[in-house]
Amino acid sequence: MTLNQLAYFQKLAETRHMGRAAEELLISQPSLSVSMARLEEELGLVLFDRAGRRMALTPDGELFLGHVRNILREVEEARLHMLSLSDYRRRHIRIGCVAPLFDAYLPGKMRAFLDLPGNETVQFALDAGQTPELVRRLKNGVYDLLLCSRWEDDGLAQTSVLSQELIWLAPANRMKSPASWQELADLPLIGYEEQSAMAQMLEHIAASEQVTLSFAYRAPNEEAIAALVSHGFGFAVVPRVTTLRHYAVSCHPLPGSGHVRQIYLTTLKNRRCTGAARRFMEFLVTVQPSTEWL
Repeated sequence: MTLNQLAYFQKLAETRHMGRAAEELLISQPSLSVSMARLEEELGLVLFDRAGRRMALTPDGELFLGHVRNILREVEEARLHMLSLSDYRRRHIRIGCVAPLFDAYLPGKMRAFLDLPGNETVQFALDAGQTPELVRRLKNGVYDLLLCSRWEDDGLAQTSVLSQELIWLAPANRMKSPASWQELADLPLIGYEEQSAMAQMLEHIAASEQVTLSFAYRAPNEEAIAALVSHGFGFAVVPRVTTLRHYAVSCHPLPGSGHVRQIYLTTLKNRRCTGAARRFMEFLVTVQPSTEWL
């Protein structure tokens, strides 16, 4: 049976008149008659007592009408719920982001997006975290999109939108840069939490530079690392993010070839962004990719 058949049956049960029901349904009377005959045939039950064009429900028809009303009510509730979600998504964007981007990059992009015609009423819901946890929440439907580090996962679609140079971070009074990666590796270092994307990136860089990095302390993000460096707990390799200017630290080039952290606009391949989130995605990827500096 189809939803149309159920709607036809309910209308005919209410009007008890074939011609009137067909007129209100905007279909022909023969089409309505054929549809009801096929419904009764499928159910193996007589739903109507017919006396000319007048109709009366049989006891089985009365029982079936209760089911049909419940089904059509739930269908309508589902339709209204989905419409409300559609309206919500036209105006709301849920973003998960690595914390340093809140200092300048993300607020700037949000402001530019809201200044475009048609986006004035869009609202952002923002949350910060480390890339592994952000990805988990994205998969659980908490966010529409992420701005995070690269993460190896076949289910993710990632597009680079921001480059951040990696630097050597030292206390404010330390001006001499290490001459080599081996000299850097011999210093007391402050690193990222072991499961973070940056910890994995630094491990790959160290391998490519043929050194081993040992960390006296680990911290969750650039702000925490900069705070420890500023108080003399050690040195660090971090992206050159704007939040470092808030700490008593000095920033120096790394030895040898430059390394960068890419920030990626990240979504799920099997879940299409819609509404305002889709427009913001397109805005981010069509503007010139950014390089963040102090």
